[in-house]
Amino acid sequence: MDFSRLKIFQRIAEGKQVHVLALGSSNTEHFMVGAHWFDYVQIGFLHKFRRWTEDRMSVDNPALFLNAGISNHTTSELLARFDRDVTPFKPDLLILTAGINDANPDRKTPPETTRNNLIELRRKTEQFGGEVLFQTYYSADLEKLCETRPDWAVNYQKYTDIIREVAGEMINDNFTR
Repeated sequence: MDFSRLKIFQRIAEGKQVHVLALGSSNTEHFMVGAHWFDYVQIGFLHKFRRWTEDRMSVDNPALFLNAGISNHTTSELLARFDRDVTPFKPDLLILTAGINDANPDRKTPPETTRNNLIELRRKTEQFGGEVLFQTYYSADLEKLCETRPDWAVNYQKYTDIIREVAGEMINDNFTR
């Protein structure tokens, strides 16, 4: 995917402040000590942003970043808290990593519910002019997962495919790595 087509880059070129929000569950929530993937996004973005502006020595924060990850949340739970956690911030870019907790058979989330929730999360973001960049979950050792949770291992690929389908070209596909 060529992410340069994202509208956020036009806002940057126009010198406007941008908002970026990460929404998801445990892999989004900063629940472990140390640097986190969203920290690197913010650091890289701010470093690059200063290179895009006329004032390369600027210390102003031209972008606001918010992490709205909560461990174990399904797409239904993300949708339920969207108006509280996302809408007031009105992100120009929403990085959405969601769907794998839906794949847990204990959660009893049908694939169609996951698909519809992902579509609705994108629709709600687009209502205020934001864009969604979907992420798949990290590559999993499916053989090992088959030993401990064969039911979840089967669903892992199925639900990842749903994320890919809904995302289209707007995806950072970590599962293939």
